Amino acid sequence: MNFDSMMLAAVTNELQDEIIPGRVDRITQPAALEIVLQIYAKGRKSALLISCDAMSARVHLTRAPRANPPAAPGFCMLLRKYLNGAWLEGIEHPFGLGERVLRMTFLGHEGMRCLLYVEIMGKHSNVVLTTKENIILGAIKTITTQISRFREVRPGIKYFGPPRMRSVKRDAFAGDAGINLPAADLNTVDNAQEWLLANFAGLSPLMAREAALRTKEAPLTAESVWFSLNDLLNCARLGEYSPVQYDEPGSVERNAYPIPLLSIPRERQMRWTRFNTAVDDAAEKNAISGSFARERAAILAALRRAHKTSEREIIDADEGIANAQRADEYKQNADLILARIQEIPAGASQATVDDYFASEPSATRTIPLDPKLSASDNAKRYYAKYKKARDSYDRLTQRREELLSIGRTIVWGIEIAEKSESVQELRSLSQEMGAEVARRLRQQSGLQADGAVDKTPEAPAFAGYKIRRYRSVDGWEILVGENATSNDYLTTKIAKSNDIWLHARAIPSAHAIIRSQNRPATVSSAALRLAAEHVARRSDAKHARLTPVDYTLKKYVRKPRGAAPGAVTYSHEKTLDVEPAEDD
Repeated sequence: MNFDSMMLAAVTNELQDEIIPGRVDRITQPAALEIVLQIYAKGRKSALLISCDAMSARVHLTRAPRANPPAAPGFCMLLRKYLNGAWLEGIEHPFGLGERVLRMTFLGHEGMRCLLYVEIMGKHSNVVLTTKENIILGAIKTITTQISRFREVRPGIKYFGPPRMRSVKRDAFAGDAGINLPAADLNTVDNAQEWLLANFAGLSPLMAREAALRTKEAPLTAESVWFSLNDLLNCARLGEYSPVQYDEPGSVERNAYPIPLLSIPRERQMRWTRFNTAVDDAAEKNAISGSFARERAAILAALRRAHKTSEREIIDADEGIANAQRADEYKQNADLILARIQEIPAGASQATVDDYFASEPSATRTIPLDPKLSASDNAKRYYAKYKKARDSYDRLTQRREELLSIGRTIVWGIEIAEKSESVQELRSLSQEMGAEVARRLRQQSGLQADGAVDKTPEAPAFAGYKIRRYRSVDGWEILVGENATSNDYLTTKIAKSNDIWLHARAIPSAHAIIRSQNRPATVSSAALRLAAEHVARRSDAKHARLTPVDYTLKKYVRKPRGAAPGAVTYSHEKTLDVEPAEDD
């Protein structure tokens, strides 16, 4: 959802009616780039969500519950210090309606005023707390000169608004923006849209297209397009909105806009009373569909990698079978070497001998030799190759049939995953793929291409500890502890140095490991997400919509001396937000 200046103006218009004046009752930070202010105003509590996520930066009232970590992050603690119990006095656009910056003024303890700047600018979005003199107290994203040479955002310096990337543009919302318009050849709606974006700041592509479509005169001229844009912007200037929620043809993402759109078919638009409610509902639907899309993409990627693995193994099996079919040739070579052993000089790289096995009486055969070995040892080497090829043929043939069956099952799984429409269907698919297919693909007890038995040891016994074993759709083994002593045994006795270790962030939870076979970089995102979901299910946040789960290599996990079972410290972690698994 692209949150443009028109949307921010509509949200602000409603916020001014609903939460001003209001008292801040609670401040939480459910995610790294999300702040929720609980505000009591006009006899009811409202939750104001501020998100700086690059893909969904926005600000609006929300009704969706969010899980919070037990330990508040640093910026959340800073906001609580200055804003808990403070009165929200005003919300405004300090740099004009064309800039996606919101300023909230709070009257705090002992008459101290603080300003909270909300910058909705895609990946550059930020939330900055300042004094009334605009001295920065803190920001959700601290920006130093090493990050940006254009603008610093850090405590102790003065706050300045975001720089205009192209100062030659006119401010579309300014009253004099339509004076002395630059000449333009606007023969199509696309040309008019490009001309508006090139000459006016504060417009999104959607706003520019809507202005072009609303132009009634033909042919299009700079003046007619400007007048249509000005009429569109008057909705924001006058606060006259008629919110809609819509989805674009060919897209699963839901969107909301303050006014009906001409660029979207009317039947794909649904009217809403309040714009904040429309945005909140669309964002929640996108979160659900986004979770499904991410899970389907992860499973499809895992299945496609597994299919490539099975194809490579079939090629290896074919090579092994071709080698096994030469068993008689190897035995004949050994017999011929022994028949002429006295005639073969030491250090020879080949020997040409009479071929008693050929149909022609005078036929000869040239046999390659290892010059480092004697003739007798070369014969022994050919006998060894004969026995290996003879013994492996049947097993390799059986292995090839198994791999073909696995490949067909994986292709079926890919087709089902592509047609799936819910997370439940995807999880059901993962179970239907079967642990046996996954086990074989991971080659934990199958044959190698040359017929040798895989020597990978079986998982160590759990010695009576309650540890659950799961398997991802592409075969990665996942172990999850059921209680504190099991967690301790899993982490300290079973996990290897390069296994991936997981634990819910800042809350009590199960420990889990993904057995990486000493190749942690190859562990799939599907396996990582499945392990995280089972950790979340066995955490204190198991009833939350999303649970943050940390993961790192086991070598970065330490148990302090004298610590209770399951108590550890860790570093080098990354965090994954997941929905807790529903069942086993």
